[in-house]
Amino acid sequence: MNRHLTSLIVLACAATFACGGEKPAPPPPAGGSTTTATVAPPAAVTTGQIGIAECDEYLTKYEACVRSKVPAAQKAQLEQALEQYRTAWRSAAVNPQARASLATTCQQALTTARMAMGAYGCQW
Repeated sequence: MNRHLTSLIVLACAATFACGGEKPAPPPPAGGSTTTATVAPPAAVTTGQIGIAECDEYLTKYEACVRSKVPAAQKAQLEQALEQYRTAWRSAAVNPQARASLATTCQQALTTARMAMGAYGCQW
């Protein structure tokens, strides 16, 4: 059951990010200059957090549960799912369109995980 739930959560997150769409690149500045400015990611992204409270809460609680309560046989699979979330959410956090819906996505993931991880005795 947990395997299916984990797959469902990953799929839901991927679908949420995929529906965000891409904005076309802005036209080059007038005057013929082709230099482009780079935008630094938010500080939280470079420190290992997502920078969105709901996402950071999810990752912290899920990781603590997996490390302290999950049997070794299932731990590797759940840790892999956690890293997939972390990677996807970091990528989304630097995209203004995806970032706007990320708090909702993470809150839904937290609600789902709270129920699923209760089977391991995790209290959120």
